[in-house]
Amino acid sequence: MLIVEKIGYIVNSIRPKGTVTFTNSTPDITLPCDYVLNCGCNKVEESGTFDFTELTPYYYFGNVYEVKRILDNKNNNQKRKYPCVILEQPFTTKVISNQEENPELTLFIINYSDVNATYVERYKSNFKELLYPLWNKIHKAIKKSDLVSGYELVHIKEHPNFYVNKVISDNWDLLEIKIKILFNHCEKDFCENLIYN
Repeated sequence: MLIVEKIGYIVNSIRPKGTVTFTNSTPDITLPCDYVLNCGCNKVEESGTFDFTELTPYYYFGNVYEVKRILDNKNNNQKRKYPCVILEQPFTTKVISNQEENPELTLFIINYSDVNATYVERYKSNFKELLYPLWNKIHKAIKKSDLVSGYELVHIKEHPNFYVNKVISDNWDLLEIKIKILFNHCEKDFCENLIYN
């Protein structure tokens, strides 16, 4: 597995999951806005029970220009894009032995920010209620993952009302997580539709 797949696998482990039964192409529950059924497409032409995974938090990876391209494409197609986890690239990987890799990674945990919100409002609605709880879930998933044999949290940095002119079109509240992860060289079955979305 590539590092981007290992991080995607960890992010996917915290996404809401469930089952849904379709009768004549009609689900028995209200599905979330963005989801994947049985690791495939979401067009149901037959009755049956399917596993589903919600796609939030969204997961993206790349440099700032690639992430801009992804988010602009979602804007153009009127698709949801937040909250999200972004794995910043490039990153350097050190091979410690034939069995382990130790990259220092930067993860951004992001939500849309109302440009008119005060810092008090944004800390309450975004940082306290969404960003830190999301980081706590990811942190627990890293600790529990059999892909990881160890890690070192380098820093957590808060960026309220983050905006980069000509790079991103939205205002963000974000947590910047710098972390060194010692990955095992193990392979996992994973759904590409949940990582490369």
